[in-house]
Amino acid sequence: MYISNKSSERGNVDVVILLIAHGADVNAQSASCNTPLIYGRAAEHEEVRVSLDSGADVEDHNEIGYTPLINTASAGHIHIAKVLLEHKNGINTRSNIFEKNIIGVGLF
Repeated sequence: MYISNKSSERGNVDVVILLIAHGADVNAQSASCNTPLIYGRAAEHEEVRVSLDSGADVEDHNEIGYTPLINTASAGHIHIAKVLLEHKNGINTRSNIFEKNIIGVGLF
């Protein structure tokens, strides 16, 4: 079982908690290697925090090398970026395609 990426996108903290309680994989990947945490860039910080507290990998990346932090920064979600940084997200991780770190992507 995995957490629906749509649940993470829409900010359904109760759904995320329920799925995790029933064994959902917080690191499951979509066809493009996105995890719920990568999709969670548009979620409220509480859904992201619940996923992180349940073992979501902050360094996981999608097929172009975007981590949750890179994806969050490029979307301008500062409140989510703060939560990710609290969980020791690597600030110097680079994407595969653009070979930019978080600062380069944020300015791109």
